[in-house]
Amino acid sequence: MRFFRGVRGFSLIEASISLAIGAFFLASVTSTWYMSSRVWQEEQRRNEMRMDIEKAMERIKSDIRLSDSNEILFYPVGASSYTAVSMPQRSRDSNGFHTFSGGSINWNRTIAYYVYTSGGVSEFRRAVYNSFNASDAARQAILDALVTNGSDGNATSTVLFRTNSATLEIVPQIATFDGYSASVARSASTNFGSVQLSSGTHTIGFRVTGKNAASSSYGIGIDSVSLTPSGGPQEAEVLTSSGSGASPTIETMTAYGTSWGGGQQIHFPAIATGSTVTFTTNYDQWLESNFSSCTFSNAIVSAGADPVATIQSRENQSLTPCWRADAQVVAGVEAEETNAATMAVRTRIMAAYVARSGVLMRIKFMAGPTTALTIDGAWFGPATGSGSSSISGSPIQLYFDNSYVAEGAADAAGSTASPGSVTSITIPAGCHAWSNWFVPSAPITAGAATEYLVSMRINNTGSGATVWQENPLAGTHSYRTTTSGDASAADWSSKTVTLSSNLYAVAEISTWQNVATVTSQVYDTKMGSPNYNTITWVPSVAGGSTVTMKVRSSSSATMSGASDWSVLGSYGSSPSSLATVSNLRYVQFQATLTSASPYTGAYPSFDDVKIDWPGQTALVEVSGYYTTRPSYGQFEVLVDGAQPVKALELKLTANGVYRGQTYSFALNTEQDPLNTGK
Repeated sequence: MRFFRGVRGFSLIEASISLAIGAFFLASVTSTWYMSSRVWQEEQRRNEMRMDIEKAMERIKSDIRLSDSNEILFYPVGASSYTAVSMPQRSRDSNGFHTFSGGSINWNRTIAYYVYTSGGVSEFRRAVYNSFNASDAARQAILDALVTNGSDGNATSTVLFRTNSATLEIVPQIATFDGYSASVARSASTNFGSVQLSSGTHTIGFRVTGKNAASSSYGIGIDSVSLTPSGGPQEAEVLTSSGSGASPTIETMTAYGTSWGGGQQIHFPAIATGSTVTFTTNYDQWLESNFSSCTFSNAIVSAGADPVATIQSRENQSLTPCWRADAQVVAGVEAEETNAATMAVRTRIMAAYVARSGVLMRIKFMAGPTTALTIDGAWFGPATGSGSSSISGSPIQLYFDNSYVAEGAADAAGSTASPGSVTSITIPAGCHAWSNWFVPSAPITAGAATEYLVSMRINNTGSGATVWQENPLAGTHSYRTTTSGDASAADWSSKTVTLSSNLYAVAEISTWQNVATVTSQVYDTKMGSPNYNTITWVPSVAGGSTVTMKVRSSSSATMSGASDWSVLGSYGSSPSSLATVSNLRYVQFQATLTSASPYTGAYPSFDDVKIDWPGQTALVEVSGYYTTRPSYGQFEVLVDGAQPVKALELKLTANGVYRGQTYSFALNTEQDPLNTGK
């Protein structure tokens, strides 16, 4: 036997300590594993619940999005929030499309979502019926029974998830508008949701629901309303309105800025909750009452409240001259001719520089900058030919009933006296004077070959006038004789005439046209084949003046392929049938205004053009612009007495219990039913 000296083993105490340390370490590891495993399992259950709810929410959102809010039913009936929903659905054909019948989707399935609890377990279920009952009452009875009994033999029910407890809350969102603000302002476009409308006349009501605590009253201000699909704004003051609890009035809003369409709104001075102002309108139509996007030829939109389209006045049309001296001499120079001898001068108005037509005209004469100009009689008429100094026919006498004006100052409207009373005038240096407006022997026509002559008698030696001269000198711009009495004579062929390159004294010619056009913007009906019904407008005509309309349509927003205005017939009375207008998506009108007398100051005008067509039965959005002010309250919208639905608010909640602890997850969302059934 061999002995090992100096070698020692573990003592009993050491071994006990080692075992204790090992046991403690093992217990710590086991405890950590246990706690981690429990936390992991709890988190896994939460994640599973979260995934279940998210998948279920996406499923119900998808079904709602493809459904029609006008056919959706809820449980329980009459509640402010609901716990179950039933909606129509359409299976797709082999090409992935819906089947239509009579222009509408042929619903062939019904989908229901609900929570059913049995034995302490809640199940969120989706039931599918392979049929659709057109009766709301029958479908409601089916939904009520399904929620109560959990299932029936006619539906295929799928459990989307199970948990200890679950709730589904559905709240249709009804929009309201708070009209209070510390100052008067026009709102942004506000959408009140959707409601199904059929073609024809409908009512849109605005009912007071209360008021902001800071508001002094319950009033309502409405600028315009819009109905999709076309969605064109309709000015509230143009629509037929009535009120309960108060009377609506038209209020001019120009003192508060230019935001309000037409410068007006409907003011409803309600003093209590429940008061309602109601408008009557047609679905569907285009109502044009502001003309802000129109194109005008010799026409304007009147300023101020309730704008109308009318012929431009004489002074406004004068802003675009018929002819200008500096245009005729092209790159010429403006100078002064003084110490004129007694003479007759005929200034040549060359045809190439007549830029504007007209039935009424006036002529501007300009003195020199340092010397007065005295005109002892002036006449106007067409030349017998290009380059001729003779006037064809009898020259027209000009009159000067207007005062002279300092050059650069604003001109007055101008006298229309015919005949006038003043045949001669002295224009001080640095000033000009306009003749009276007069009717030429034939209308002045831009682009025609006719030249004109302005003839004047200069009796005062020393008179001065502004002249325009081509540079370098070229061409003839005036004809002169040494006998001032020759100015009124038509025929100068036998007279001794001096040709001059100076264009003498005549600075500008203005014309007024008695015919104007207003061409609308292109309007999108949002319908592939609208059946245009009538056009109406509100004309104001006097003394034989007229307002007529033309209408055309196209399948293109650029109006390509549409008939030219020149070949279309006119509608002379309101209303007029549009039976001959092609049923194409885009439509446009053109108004022609004709004043019977060139001297009248009462020009024809028109307002509120309406083109209507039968709207398709569809889900229609209701929106508009409103007014906020310190005395306005809160209101909701009613269409034919029903509230539009803006969206469905969905809240899905699930609660689970694991090892005595309750955990939960909830998901909120809003979803519009986007399928209108069309």
